[in-house]
Amino acid sequence: MDYVIYRAQTPKTAFIRMTSNPKLDFAYFSKSSPTVRFEVLTAGMDINKAYYIMSKINKNFGHFKRIVYRRHNSINYDILSGLARGASLSVGAKWLRAPVSITKGFDIPDSYDEDKLYNIIKGRLVSYRSIDGFVKDNHIFLKHGISDILQILYLKGKLLILPEFIIDRYHKKIECIYCGEKQAQTSSPKKCSGCSRLLDFKEPVFASPYILPSPSKLHIFKDAANLDSPQRYASLEMCEFIKGNKEECIMWMASDQEDIRIFLKSINHVLNNGGRVLICVPCLNAAKSVADTLFPYYSSHVFAKDDVLGFWKSDIDIALFRVLGCFYSSYDLIILFEPPSCSLYTAGDLKKLAKRALKPCGKMIFASSTLNYKLYKDRQSGKVCFEVLPIRKDGMIFPEPRVLTYKRLSESNVFMPDEVMDFIRWSNLKGRGLRIITPSASASCSIGEMIKPLNMNNIKIETYPSTFYMNSRNENLIVFFADKREVFNEKALLNILMLPPEHRSLGNRFGSPYEVIFVGAHETEEMHNARIMLRQFNKKAWEMGYIKENDHGKNI
Repeated sequence: MDYVIYRAQTPKTAFIRMTSNPKLDFAYFSKSSPTVRFEVLTAGMDINKAYYIMSKINKNFGHFKRIVYRRHNSINYDILSGLARGASLSVGAKWLRAPVSITKGFDIPDSYDEDKLYNIIKGRLVSYRSIDGFVKDNHIFLKHGISDILQILYLKGKLLILPEFIIDRYHKKIECIYCGEKQAQTSSPKKCSGCSRLLDFKEPVFASPYILPSPSKLHIFKDAANLDSPQRYASLEMCEFIKGNKEECIMWMASDQEDIRIFLKSINHVLNNGGRVLICVPCLNAAKSVADTLFPYYSSHVFAKDDVLGFWKSDIDIALFRVLGCFYSSYDLIILFEPPSCSLYTAGDLKKLAKRALKPCGKMIFASSTLNYKLYKDRQSGKVCFEVLPIRKDGMIFPEPRVLTYKRLSESNVFMPDEVMDFIRWSNLKGRGLRIITPSASASCSIGEMIKPLNMNNIKIETYPSTFYMNSRNENLIVFFADKREVFNEKALLNILMLPPEHRSLGNRFGSPYEVIFVGAHETEEMHNARIMLRQFNKKAWEMGYIKENDHGKNI
């Protein structure tokens, strides 16, 4: 679909727009006010270039705002045309030597067709091919073409027209509209490096906000009896956040305390006030688990694929992280819920995508046991509500790691330090299992050859993240080459330190938690940050009264 840039002048104003059908725009503006001049300035171009031109005009228009408003419309008309010409030439669009005047209109789609299409795409960010495919597959009859109906909705301010890739010419990069991933600019990228979607420079994307009427039924929810005391406290704190002024909340939770039922009271408050709720999770297994947990209380629909069009009547929507970019100004509450079993999954800039999916003044909660350091630092701004659920269900805190550094140690020079070997023997003597975690398969093989003469059957060697086991059986842990920053950032190290216990009974079997050692050539900033974050997490457990003085021997 090609777009052109045109300029128009009415008795009251002058403006520039982009369109796929100039005659349709002429007919629309002539309907409300006689159009003095209406001229097409460029040849047809893809949406990416048209969007870039309009963005440059809108940005530079601010510098000329006083001039434009104080001068006569004919002068404004020329100023805007000059801005459009400069932006068009900078992006390589063809500027017509002589503007083409439009004097004849086009049949305008009626409101019946508009409502049909708007009800399909509201609250979504979807491509033209998805809309076209949905209309055909569901045999939806429209009197006018889809592109013309979408253009009228754009002129009425009911939707935005965007490209799948946004050009950043200054940094010579392009940004995926769905996941926010930036990559080097090429002539025609076929796949996004972040979300792996097949994208096209010429494909327009349409974004439309969702407006919801008052709720048709009242949701009555009683506090779940099986929440323990720390979880009930966290649930009340989430309710206070929903009622407060802050728009973002970080809930940092112990790995075995992550339960979506903690947020049920908050969800209920939003639904009863006519709001919409989205729970976003990293993987399909987590989505199914959340849906099963919600089932006794609310109906839900899971969005597992990019195709989010349709008519859904569920109380709550559930979506994968990779689908979050397909929503636009649609929800009053978004919960980014990251269970420990899915903490290895990565996505683009979730915070940016969640803000786009929220309605104005909507609320966002990020719930996880393994925060990245950037989110952890956000708590210091004062603009973000920061809550902690810092105690495991077995009443124990998480062990803080020791750091052992050896300058000559590297993947090309692997050796087993005496202090590490003593720790391995001690773990075996105590009858406690041991897991050695490395950043690569080659490192795992090298470590395996070194400990083979020990003939110990309770030692497991795992490569992070490919063969990493996501539960703890209370074994001691050694993270070898913990200074390899490409693998072990703060989030990865916390993921290892805060493993959820597989069997709760093992928590007190040895009278103290397992021990963790970081081994590397030096202590990286990521290792240091992970230690500090975990120390603050455990400190919160003491301050909140979950660990008592007489329990010191049990928990430490």
